[in-house]
Amino acid sequence: MAQPAAPNTAAEPAAQTTDQALLENEAAFESQGEILRNQVFAQKEKIADLQNYMESLKQQFADWSAEYSQDDEAPLCWTSLYYSPYYQDWCATGRNLNAQYEASQRQLDQEKARLEQMQEDIRRKGYGNAVYDPD
Repeated sequence: MAQPAAPNTAAEPAAQTTDQALLENEAAFESQGEILRNQVFAQKEKIADLQNYMESLKQQFADWSAEYSQDDEAPLCWTSLYYSPYYQDWCATGRNLNAQYEASQRQLDQEKARLEQMQEDIRRKGYGNAVYDPD
């Protein structure tokens, strides 16, 4: 008489371990995705803040230019006359605003490039649109 086959109890813990490992990997992937998504949000916020700052600088420069436009002397600030005592004081404001705007523009370009690289890296890791381009 043949005895019934004993249940394979050794295979059950291995299957549970594999399932548990898959669940843990999935949870880690989702957790990492949330971290990456938050980093993209932070980078986008940084870009928006820079754009707002640049808009403020542009407005300040326009106000400065309008203040001196009646004299038609504002363009002299970008010539050698800037170094004369008469022009140097008030030209410094316009030149500083212009320099800050140009520096901000360079920084904005860098931050946009950083965002694009960040998004590309996230796509390569296998995350979807909700992670690399959340809005």
